Amino acid sequence: MALGDNRFSAAGVDFATLLAQHGIQVTLTRTIQAQIASRDIFGDPVGYTPTTSQVTILVSEQNLQEMEIEAGGKPKESLMFMTPPGTIMENDEITYTNGHVYKVQSVTQVPLGGTNAVEVCEAWREVAP
Repeated sequence: MALGDNRFSAAGVDFATLLAQHGIQVTLTRTIQAQIASRDIFGDPVGYTPTTSQVTILVSEQNLQEMEIEAGGKPKESLMFMTPPGTIMENDEITYTNGHVYKVQSVTQVPLGGTNAVEVCEAWREVAP
C-alpha cells in the first residue's frame, strides 16, 4: 500500500455522499447548563431559550419498543441515525418528522482507520399508549 493510500478514507467519502443524497434535515435543540441563570422551584430554567440549529442526519432504523408496555411503563419509539463527528451530543433534542421530539440517549464514535468518520446515535421519544 502506497504512502497516504488509506483504505478507510473511502468510508468517509461514501458516508458524505449518502448524507448528501439521503440525509434528512432536522432541528437540533441544545441546552447549555452553564448559560442558565435562574431556575424555578422544580429546577426548570426561567427565562432561558435553548440554542437551535439545523443539522442533517442519516436515519438507519426506527422502531417501536413495546416491552415497556408489558412492564407497566410507556412505550418508546427508538430512532437510530448517523451524523458527522461532533454534530450531536447526549441529551440534545432533535425534532424529526411531524414535529416529534426525540431525546438523544447515546452517541457512539465509529473509528475507521484511526479517524472518527461517523457517529452512530440513538434517540427515544415516549409514545402515548
